[in-house]
Amino acid sequence: LTRCLGPQCQTPPPAAWRHDPGLAAGRLDWPAGSTGTPYYVIHTGEQGAARDVSSFAVLSFRVASAFDIKNPVLGSQNFSVRLVDSSGAVSTSLAVADYGQITYPTGYGFRRSVLRSIRIPLADFKNVDLRRLARIDLIFDKNRQGAIFLTEVQFSPNAQ
Repeated sequence: LTRCLGPQCQTPPPAAWRHDPGLAAGRLDWPAGSTGTPYYVIHTGEQGAARDVSSFAVLSFRVASAFDIKNPVLGSQNFSVRLVDSSGAVSTSLAVADYGQITYPTGYGFRRSVLRSIRIPLADFKNVDLRRLARIDLIFDKNRQGAIFLTEVQFSPNAQ
């Protein structure tokens, strides 16, 4: 995970990571040929404490494909998301591409990564107790390699 703020993640040129200058994002890269399936864990509470998210309707985040040879030029970047509660129960894994497209950066010559909002209804995550949520897992199991920008991971009461 690399923290991106301002022009820090504009590599390799002519890539652009230019959004609101106050917006920080994380750049996540996963390689081809790694052992096992790479994943990234986001804890929902401090020091592993569980959080009650049962009153919320969706898990949302903003994501963009990075200008990187590890990403597919045609089609969409894709990975899975699952939830884990404090008892260790694991939800079904959901493919991000079923909820929105993460396309290759736009432009000709000068590429711009465009953040897209992904909104996954919490009702789609089965077999997990939303009153005791411990973590969100991003599982990079759909494309064998890639690089994305991720920001604004949140639970929302609005399903729209």
